Amino acid sequence: MDAKFDTVVVGASFSGLMAARAASKSGKVLLIEKRKQPGTPVNSTGAAPIEWLTKMDAYPTNDCIAGKMRGVELIGPSGESAVLKKSEPDGMVLYPDRYVKWLAGKVADCGCVFMTDTTFKNLDIKRANGDGKKSSHASSITIATNKGDFDAKYVVGADGAASNVGHCIGIGERPAPEDLHIGIEYHVKNNEVQDPEIFKLFLGHDLAPLGYAWSFPEGPDYLKVGVGIPESMGIKPKVYMDKFFEKYPQFKGTIIRSNGGIIPTAPPLKKAVKDNVLLVGDAAHFCSPLHGGGIWFGMQSGFLAGTAISEDDPSHYDELWKEQLGGVLARHYKLKRVIYSMSDKNFDNLITLLKKYTEIQNENLGFGHAAQRIFFSDPNFVFDMALKWMKYGLTIAAVKRVVVPGFRIA
Repeated sequence: MDAKFDTVVVGASFSGLMAARAASKSGKVLLIEKRKQPGTPVNSTGAAPIEWLTKMDAYPTNDCIAGKMRGVELIGPSGESAVLKKSEPDGMVLYPDRYVKWLAGKVADCGCVFMTDTTFKNLDIKRANGDGKKSSHASSITIATNKGDFDAKYVVGADGAASNVGHCIGIGERPAPEDLHIGIEYHVKNNEVQDPEIFKLFLGHDLAPLGYAWSFPEGPDYLKVGVGIPESMGIKPKVYMDKFFEKYPQFKGTIIRSNGGIIPTAPPLKKAVKDNVLLVGDAAHFCSPLHGGGIWFGMQSGFLAGTAISEDDPSHYDELWKEQLGGVLARHYKLKRVIYSMSDKNFDNLITLLKKYTEIQNENLGFGHAAQRIFFSDPNFVFDMALKWMKYGLTIAAVKRVVVPGFRIA
């Protein structure tokens, strides 16, 4: 096999596959993956927004889709809950292993070369200009693997939160323990305990301190039940998973399989490009600090990185992701800090307020009248939360949400 490529992508993750697909439009791409089968073992809930999969031309075939999502149920420490749902599904739960395989097939159709069971070891950057003098820009990069060396002009690191590619160039870093969540998830039968179009999030410091527990339907018959807590807790998440089943025994059943992993809930790296090496997905901390979802952020960052490579302008990638992803990721981190500051009583008050919000929505009131009703339903809590939002720099975002059409805080 030819050892020279225009781009080498390290990691057949969602982000890596999208980067390979976009970069292949302008050159020869090699994608290396340490696993024998990309997408296995499964370490994702598979939740993704329908709108963005469609926009990125990555909407899968039906066999990759476990089910559609149209709402969320938030459950407070007291057990009270509020359901927020839309008339039509706006999200889906994928079978991650099938979807990765499907996406890999699309990438292969673009002419990308795949090498599985291949471990990235190191890279060596060569800099030179036409007269032999050293340049500040990379002219070629040699990638060392357990199956030989490969040369490329560009390298994309899609190798996870503790990115070896990022470490080699000095811009990747492991998040601080409080910004690195450890998750565990069990695959169990639904047993008709949950609406297959509504996912559940469980709040409370006794159940999931500085994190949350979840239950995502995988179609009508199965659930993905899990919990994530910061590494800084120094406690294995299984301890809290056991607590969850004690409090909600209806979810406990035969465990079909289990999985776990690390989830970066840190702010994104300040720079995701250096010496023609671009970091995408979890490697650049492009994962929601608020809810830990990473599929959309990863895929979009991969697409943007591949686009910058196809333009032969890698520095443009830093501009693109900051413009399209940076704002929402920064707001998600601030919202995470707000949640960290909330007590169990705050969580229960939030559930009560959300229930009032759904009631008011059904009355089709104008914005001013609706806001007044919500405020006076619990002014002390609303004022307390407003102070928290001010403390963590979300006041401007709240104002923009009101006056700018289409602006999303999260």
